[in-house]
Amino acid sequence: MIAFLLAGVLLMLAHHFFYKYLDGRSVDSYLFSMHGYAFTNQSVSGIVGNAIAYIARTVLSAAIGTVFVQVLWWKLRKEHFSVKQIDAMVACKGQAFSPSALPTWHFAFWLAGIAAMSSLMSL
Repeated sequence: MIAFLLAGVLLMLAHHFFYKYLDGRSVDSYLFSMHGYAFTNQSVSGIVGNAIAYIARTVLSAAIGTVFVQVLWWKLRKEHFSVKQIDAMVACKGQAFSPSALPTWHFAFWLAGIAAMSSLMSL
């Protein structure tokens, strides 16, 4: 979980410094070279920036998913729940705002909050 979070932060910093490096350069100027191939096209820099952002988002989503599973098992071991409540908690992972997951907001608030963060990552 911590490794996913750290990797996500490092990727976000790489994304930031990549665009900071490109800031102020003309569109067709020499950007950088990799394995003897010079990248000069603006679309290539956009592809690289989007790839870094997508990987960072994926890694952060993996961190949230790991936290959700850990909190779910912690809650299940700590308290007693009916099968209906467990079903609502598991349904909450995919869709925190669906009608079947709404009871989770009452008896497992933090679990529902983590699921909501996961859902809001796409905004």
